[in-house]
This record gives sequence, C-alpha cells and structure tokens, in this order.
Amino acid sequence: MAPIKPLWIEDALPVMYSDSWQSFKRGAAVRVATGEKLEHPAEFLQFMANGAIDVIHPDLAFVGGLTGGRKIADLAELFYIPVVTHNVGSYVQLIANAHYGASVRNFLMSENRIPQGDLYAEMSEEGITVKDGLLKVPNGPGLGITLRPEVMNQIIENGKWE
Repeated sequence: MAPIKPLWIEDALPVMYSDSWQSFKRGAAVRVATGEKLEHPAEFLQFMANGAIDVIHPDLAFVGGLTGGRKIADLAELFYIPVVTHNVGSYVQLIANAHYGASVRNFLMSENRIPQGDLYAEMSEEGITVKDGLLKVPNGPGLGITLRPEVMNQIIENGKWE
C-alpha cells in the first residue's frame, strides 16, 4: 500500500485492542488509524498508551457527542496523536463535527458524506458552505442551524430526498 501513499490504513485488525495492533503498527509502512467503532475513552487509551496507532478516528455519535469526543481528543493530545472524526451520519452530525473540529487542538480532518446536489443545504435555513475543501462552521446559537421541518418531513415520508 505504501506506493499509493494513503493517509493511513483504517481498522486493519479486529476493532478492540490487542497486542496484535502494536505489532501491526511496528511493521506498517503507512500510518495506522482506528476508532470509529470504539465508544469509551479507556478503549482509545489502550491503543495510545501502547503505541499501537498513529491517528484516532472517533465517531461523535458513538463516543458521547461533543463532550465524549473532547475527552478522547484530550487523551490523544497527551500522546501527540491527531484526531480525524468518522462521520457518515446526518447533516446534524456533519455540523457537530465541524464545531468539534474547530474546538479541538489536535483535530486534523473529518470524514464526511456531503451528498451530491442540495440535500444538506435545503435541510436548514443557513445552508452549507464548503470552500477549498473546508466547511464553514455556523456561528448561531447551539449548533448554529435551524432545521426546515417541511424538508425533514418530506425525507421521512418518502424514505429519501426527491
């Protein structure tokens, strides 16, 4: 894999920590990441304390939201490990990840699934702004978004956006 220069290899072994992760990282020619299926700071700490990963990949939906994510990022900072959020969730999760990234010192980037077309932009009054690969963080109260109920209801009723 090294010749294609991936940013990292993700979840190459069974998700929970074992000494195999440490051995794998020692022999890996590319950076090693894990975390999208982990939930508790102690699960992440095992990887970090044993030098078994280069990048953590928490999913805010599983780790306790912004608060749980901050605990994990603070632990990672002690080990000089960057944070890359896993995000294949909703528009709300995308915006939560943007706020999280703006507040975490060791945040590197976020995986996301901004759909083609205007789906996410139509879901809120504020829309969505991406420029040069960077998502603008809304600055209103809460997450800074006002969801449009008529759009959300249409998605629910149809099972998809039309």
